Amino acid sequence: MELAQHVRDAVALVTDYLQAAGPSRRPEQAKEIDSRVLGVVAAVRNLLYCTATPTGHIPSHLYPRGSDSRSSSSAQGLQAHLKAAQRKVAGTLSKLVLSALALQYDPVQSINDKPNRMESDARELERSVAAFVLEVQRFQQEHPSSGAQQNNNVKRLRGVFVSENIGLALPGAGVTASWKGFGYLPTDYHPSRTLRSDLVAELKAAVGPLSNKLHELVAVSHDSADLLQAEGQGITAYLSSLLAVINDINVAQHVDIDGLRAESGATAIYMQYMQSVEKARHLLRTLELATQTLYDDSASLFLTIQQSHVQEQYYDLSFVDRSVQHDHIDALAEAISSNLRVVTDVLEGMVAVGHDQADIGQATYSTSIQWRQSRLSILDGAVDPFMQPRQPEQEDVVDMELAFARPGMRTMTSMETGGSSTLYQNGSQYSETSLGMSDRSRSEDPNEPVTPTWPSQDTSDAGTFIGAPSSNDDLLDGQSSPLLDDFDEAGPSSVKSPPRAAKLMKLLGSDAPQHYLAKLNADAKPWYLRPNYDQSEILIDPDGGVRAGTTTALVERLTAHEHGDPTFIKNFLMTFKSFMTLDELFNLLVNRYWIKPPENLNPTELEEWTKLKQHVIRMRVLNTFKAMVTDDDLLEKEDMWILDRMKDFASNPEVVSFAAAKQIIILIERAQKGGDGPIKTTNTLPNAPPAPILPKSSKKLKLLDIDPVELSRQLTLMEATLYKKIRPMECLQRSREAKPGKTPDNITSIIQLSNRIANWVADTILEREDSRKRATIVKHFISVADRCRGMQNFSTMVAIISGLNTPPIRRLKRTWEQVNARFMTQLGTCEATIDTNKNFNNYRSTLARITPPCVPFIGVYLTTLTFINDGAEDKISGQMVNFRKRQKAAEVIQDIKRWQAIPYSYQTVATVLAYLEESFNKYGDGVDYGDQFWNTSLQREPREREDEKMARLLQESGFL
Repeated sequence: MELAQHVRDAVALVTDYLQAAGPSRRPEQAKEIDSRVLGVVAAVRNLLYCTATPTGHIPSHLYPRGSDSRSSSSAQGLQAHLKAAQRKVAGTLSKLVLSALALQYDPVQSINDKPNRMESDARELERSVAAFVLEVQRFQQEHPSSGAQQNNNVKRLRGVFVSENIGLALPGAGVTASWKGFGYLPTDYHPSRTLRSDLVAELKAAVGPLSNKLHELVAVSHDSADLLQAEGQGITAYLSSLLAVINDINVAQHVDIDGLRAESGATAIYMQYMQSVEKARHLLRTLELATQTLYDDSASLFLTIQQSHVQEQYYDLSFVDRSVQHDHIDALAEAISSNLRVVTDVLEGMVAVGHDQADIGQATYSTSIQWRQSRLSILDGAVDPFMQPRQPEQEDVVDMELAFARPGMRTMTSMETGGSSTLYQNGSQYSETSLGMSDRSRSEDPNEPVTPTWPSQDTSDAGTFIGAPSSNDDLLDGQSSPLLDDFDEAGPSSVKSPPRAAKLMKLLGSDAPQHYLAKLNADAKPWYLRPNYDQSEILIDPDGGVRAGTTTALVERLTAHEHGDPTFIKNFLMTFKSFMTLDELFNLLVNRYWIKPPENLNPTELEEWTKLKQHVIRMRVLNTFKAMVTDDDLLEKEDMWILDRMKDFASNPEVVSFAAAKQIIILIERAQKGGDGPIKTTNTLPNAPPAPILPKSSKKLKLLDIDPVELSRQLTLMEATLYKKIRPMECLQRSREAKPGKTPDNITSIIQLSNRIANWVADTILEREDSRKRATIVKHFISVADRCRGMQNFSTMVAIISGLNTPPIRRLKRTWEQVNARFMTQLGTCEATIDTNKNFNNYRSTLARITPPCVPFIGVYLTTLTFINDGAEDKISGQMVNFRKRQKAAEVIQDIKRWQAIPYSYQTVATVLAYLEESFNKYGDGVDYGDQFWNTSLQREPREREDEKMARLLQESGFL
């Protein structure tokens, strides 16, 4: 009833003012009418909100529920009962708002007509609100229990800070200090590294040395306190860094714990999906608990070590006290090691759960992840430090429009924006500005049409660009791109938001076509801030990616001042040699750096052009040069001559004033002193290698003297060494050659080694005259292939399986009859892994589940690159480079590089490697041994008639 009275009072303020305004209307009177109509809107909205159940994209299961299970059904019944009355109130409110807008936009008509229509609309709204209140009262009389239930779920209309939902009850377990909530909670600093398989592999590699150090700490705990303190300080610092890495992992971008249903139907699939959601929630809670335990135990370990140092200096500890202290340190070290394993195992499990969720229901998975991110953008606002808590009975209620609005479409009051409407703003705001009528710019002339005013350029507002936000994601091998470094030095590159793009974003949200939004944004900017190239020089796909373009346009997009496109930058630098020379790229970048201002710019426009275009372009050019120097995959040995040209350019007095240019000079000098190759910046901490299994002592090593595990390890080291040498340009060149393999490269070396392994397998089997000995060799090779599969060395596994499946070996029926079921099962598993059906679907699925280290089968990548090269033209629409083709090739190359990041941690065994090299050197490259092996196979097991086979089997079984 109190809220209904607020509506009546607000309506009365409008009608009273209209009656007192008189026939003339001045601008200040129009503003007053706007303000009073906004008051009516806020009052009606508060009334409707308090009588409604939560609606919008936030599911009802995420809201707190009362103890009475009938509360939800009662609220739904109230909603159904009030639907017609709510529509009536909303309709009459819309009429009042439209009348107010008509009064502003058409001021030349009779003033006596518009106010009369506004007064009638206001009275009609008042009557519909009264009818709405009567319906509410009628429902409460028919359902007397609903009133008590509603009192248990009070809705606030004014925001207050309460602590009841902070802590372990929320995903991410709250936020404090270095604990950032794993991406589930709004913070000033969001975790920057998305949970991925390679990230978990890096974490596992870093955990190994720490576990070893903890064991060493336990060993020295009986020694002097000084040594214990020195070891403890190092371990504490290492553990602190490791915890910082763990807390910088954004789990929320990969794992769904909300389970928002994106579509109706498919109940069984949705139930399966919800099982994965429940598993993800359990894993997240385990991760929170294990991480918190690591914090607690590391602090206890630090205090214990410090205490022991003090006691050593000032107290004479007994043997018992020392033993107790030793046991305590031992327990803490073991607990830290165990919880580190739990954290890595849980993260690995969450990676798998995220992949499973995407496979089960892609639409539901994407919807939930996007919803979680939108909630962070909504909640990430400033909290008034002077806000005081209130008692529940004293609290007012505030509008929930902000929480239910489409993500990113926020509006600000005129006091906050200086009379402008700005999109993508941070911070809190009042909901009364949803109409935006008080934010319009007017002249003193009432006959002048109302014109919306868009925000002026402000260096503090970098969020007004409509479209997909640029990302500073990892560009090359998980490292941050130098192209986006020093961006603060370049300054922001925001542009004005066009009304049409804003309307499109409001209607379609994230589904809006990015290429069309980019075009609208480009057209709305001042002419001197638009791209230099013509729109006909570049083709953009609906997803915002570049389909094709001239070399000039592609280089301009590489160094665009509007926004950075990490995917485009990464793909361009990886593939540019396929459509232009290094010298051409350097010249285009230098010309881009010396961009000149357009003519006829006034001082203000020149300053804006210099700050928002020239300066940003120059920084991006310098960062491109920096990427070329620091990334070891961009420049080959024969490209090192370009470093001198880069150094001369960066030493130019007008260029060297930038900090980035000075850094480029230092990096070039370091690269030239260090050798021909550029600087390698990867840094990994491998696990401690397992102890090698040395072969049996003999004068001359034989195959069966080598354990299958150790043989697979040494073969893996040989293959991994060759695989790590593959360069991106080798992949591009090989896919473009008419007869691949003519030019010797690292890919050719891998193929030659695989062929030699296959020949070695077949020849070694055929050397044995006795079928039992041949079967023993076959079983040995099957065991080695299966061990290679377990070590994720699919290259050697395929080579061995190929040798076993050659016709000369497959026809040896007497030999295969003596291979038992266990080894045949292992062979079948290996064959199924590399099955060629559905374009190696099983093999590709296996690669998607595992983490480095790995030696993949290079043949699949080469086949894909060949299809990409043969399936599309190099240029389209005349002389435009088909960049979509390069992007597809770059994706394959990135997958190849992914497995080069982390090496195997096995020890080399010189005798085994020497035996393998001697065995492989028997076979020449390009020589076909098929006829030789076939003839030998016929000698070992000649063709026999059916009666001869029966007699042989009876004789071997002992019946004859």
